[in-house]
Amino acid sequence: MDPDIRPWYHLLYITDQIKNADQKAYLAAAVVCAVTGFSHQGFSWLMHYLFRGTPRLSITVFALSILILFAACLVGTLTEFYRIVFPKIKNRKYLKDPQPSAIFWHDVAAMEFEDFKQQYLEEDREDDLIIQLYVLSKIAQTKYSRIKRLLTISVATILLDVILLSFSKVAQG
Repeated sequence: MDPDIRPWYHLLYITDQIKNADQKAYLAAAVVCAVTGFSHQGFSWLMHYLFRGTPRLSITVFALSILILFAACLVGTLTEFYRIVFPKIKNRKYLKDPQPSAIFWHDVAAMEFEDFKQQYLEEDREDDLIIQLYVLSKIAQTKYSRIKRLLTISVATILLDVILLSFSKVAQG
């Protein structure tokens, strides 16, 4: 492989990893939302039982505790999903010269075309490319570590959802 192309190849590889992380996050959030949506009837029965019937105090406390845990897990799932899709890692702190980057999309979009063209055509972009590779690697690493957390919270959410659904069936019948 041509040595001049190798850094660009690595840049493409890292951006592919970031796309893969985003797809996994979308899938995990969709599964949690689907399972939660399917259990809506169970929640309705449980709420009807708790607030219209005459349940024992222990049953009420148990059901409300599970419901609160479920809501917290659902909020946690959505929060992690948001943090995966929109990570906050800045590349400015790695730059020796605080001049905008000619390969970072956010900096490019903020430039006028002529300024971008002049900066992009300059000979030395090696530092810029190295910084971009490092920052994108940090983004990919952050996304994958948050996906692990998202999947853990998602599994807890689904288990609590199943417990609530089962509990509502017992209370119903």
